[in-house]
Amino acid sequence: MKFNFTYSFSALLLLPFLCQQVSADEKLDFFEKKIRPILIAKCYECHSQGSAKLEGGLLLDSRKGVLTGGESGPVLIAGNPAESLLLSAIRHESFEMPPDEKLSDEVIADFEHWIETGAIDPRDQPPSPTEAAELAWQAKLAERSRWWSLQPPVSHQPPVAANPEWNKEPVDQFIFAKLSDSGLEPSPDSADAETLLRRLSFVLTGLPPTPEQVVEFQAAYEVNPDEAYTQLVDELQASPHYGERIARHWMDVIRYTDTYGYEDDLPVKGGWEYRDYLIRAFNNDVSFQQLIKEHLAGDLLPEPRINEEDQLNESLIGVTFFNMGEHRGGSSLLFNGIHQDLVDNRIDSLSKGFLAMTVACARCHDHKLDAVSQEDYYALAGIIMSPRWVTRVIDSPDKYADQIDELKQLRAEIREQLIKTWTAQDHSLSPMKLKNWAEEHREDLVNVSEEEVAFPIGQLLKTSEPEIPSAWKILADTWRNKHDERVHQNKEKFEVLTDFTEPGFPEHWGVEGIGIQEGYVTDGSPLISLEGESIVSELLPRGYHTHALSSKLPGAIYLPTQQLFPQKYLSLEFRGGEWGGYQMIPQNTFLEEGPSFFDPEQPSSWTTFGPKELKNGVTRIITQITTSSLNTNFPPRTGIGSMGKVRLDPRDENPFRRSWFSLTGVTTHSSEELPQNELAYFASLYKDESPETVDVAWTTLSVWLNSTIDRWSKSECQDGDLVILNWLLKQGLLPNQFSESSELNQLVQRYREIEALN
Repeated sequence: MKFNFTYSFSALLLLPFLCQQVSADEKLDFFEKKIRPILIAKCYECHSQGSAKLEGGLLLDSRKGVLTGGESGPVLIAGNPAESLLLSAIRHESFEMPPDEKLSDEVIADFEHWIETGAIDPRDQPPSPTEAAELAWQAKLAERSRWWSLQPPVSHQPPVAANPEWNKEPVDQFIFAKLSDSGLEPSPDSADAETLLRRLSFVLTGLPPTPEQVVEFQAAYEVNPDEAYTQLVDELQASPHYGERIARHWMDVIRYTDTYGYEDDLPVKGGWEYRDYLIRAFNNDVSFQQLIKEHLAGDLLPEPRINEEDQLNESLIGVTFFNMGEHRGGSSLLFNGIHQDLVDNRIDSLSKGFLAMTVACARCHDHKLDAVSQEDYYALAGIIMSPRWVTRVIDSPDKYADQIDELKQLRAEIREQLIKTWTAQDHSLSPMKLKNWAEEHREDLVNVSEEEVAFPIGQLLKTSEPEIPSAWKILADTWRNKHDERVHQNKEKFEVLTDFTEPGFPEHWGVEGIGIQEGYVTDGSPLISLEGESIVSELLPRGYHTHALSSKLPGAIYLPTQQLFPQKYLSLEFRGGEWGGYQMIPQNTFLEEGPSFFDPEQPSSWTTFGPKELKNGVTRIITQITTSSLNTNFPPRTGIGSMGKVRLDPRDENPFRRSWFSLTGVTTHSSEELPQNELAYFASLYKDESPETVDVAWTTLSVWLNSTIDRWSKSECQDGDLVILNWLLKQGLLPNQFSESSELNQLVQRYREIEALN
């Protein structure tokens, strides 16, 4: 009995303590579930360490802040709700807090209970300003995420309408139900046939009906209204004007413009192609899901939508959406905010068009109205800015396949005919023939530079018979010293990334266009003349030439960002013409002024791209080498475009003109010097002993030139041979006229016919 009594007594003694402990836990749990979330969501914005402006000197983000109060004194008296200013404020009795909306009666009752039971508050330390701001935002985000507009769609069973006529379409059933709930009756179908036709025609095509349509529809409507109506809708939707009408609605959504705006008002690159793409999409009943995919990632789809009739990659056109809207001219390196405004405009258009949200406000702060944080904004900005913004070829891959194949075959046949002609005995460059030609051109030859092919010929014309051996030896020694020195310096100072002995580009490079795909040639590929009496314009050195088959073919090469250069500088050996050029674009601001166009009168030369100071938020500079049609800023604003001595006519805005460029070498280096000409074309001339007489010297020169032709005919060209061959062509020392061969004439004529086709 004693044991049992003691046990029972102990239990009675412990009971009040246990009840007190549970009560404290309950109070703490009540605060965490009912009070803290409301303080964070509704009060921290104005009354916490993270407030942009602390209102009333009141901090509500810690126990001390609540008990201390603000400018109006203490706001809470534990156990006394009636005297607590906090409670009267949220009741909108003394102050009106929160000011934008009164808390629900349930929440107010929770605060009253919290104060009445002692206002337990475990927040010993206030959060840091960053933590307070993040807590306030997370609370808002949790609340906003419950909005109906952000919930995933779910399937609903439409209510059955009492009127059977309203059960044909789900949307009609919902409308009828709401009308019935509001005690309203649907308006009667009172439109006559002509009115109905006019309404449908304007809605679906944007055009009034023709008189013939009015007569036909009225007659059909009198016989069977439902069938006539259905047939009319089908006919209007089958009209090409249907796509034009509906596309205009979507163009309003994505803010279609024909120009980029601002003071220059330049035409939008690809604008009209995008407009026609939309019209075709709506006329061909392309699904909205597919349309969205093409707008957001049409260039990444594994199976793009190909228009077989027009031979277009429709999916690729869709991403032109990102190119719509404002584009300021100028460089982000010179003017702060250029690319930032560009990105902001894209985010605004993207979010309103596809998310039905205003995201652009989050550029400066967590959104005041929508469930979008500043972090979300810049994550989206990173996605938009990360890719290169470039002009792409929208033709289907095989659109010109037949023409390309025939041009390549004809070029090969023309080369074979040229080999027969240039290696024929009666066309060889004999010593006497060379000497006679040199005498005719003596005045020009004796003054040529020592780096020109004709230099040894000019020197021979000035040298007397007794001086031949010594003079020749001086020439050979001088060349050998320069050659060896330049070879050594080039090897020491420059790393050759590629000399295009094999096709392909260095790591991190990008390319675009059939002019690049079909533009690689080995040494000596003939560039067929497209007009005039010449068979070939020149023999191309190995490398990439966008005009190797036709200067109509587009091409672009995209250099890696400067951070990816193997060394400080990257030098390219290139040339071009007909508005081919290059452009350095800071942070995708492609309307930067000053695109550099190649001067077609200039031979291939080295151009260096080096580091630039990055400022105004610029993190990378993108360099592109393009034909005019793939130049993101062609034609540039009036007054900017010049190609050598030729200026771009401001009235000529055709981007699809003939255009070309060649790239034949790539080096990287740490200093600003350029690779030097190694004079390789003289190597085979000076490899033997000096000639003893004038006649032997002319023979040596003849062998030097003829051996170059021979190596070309066998596809065994050495470094420098192409310089000699093109000099021979320019001087008329190689037959290059149609009259030389009727078969060659026919081949070139056929080549020109195929090349001229669209």
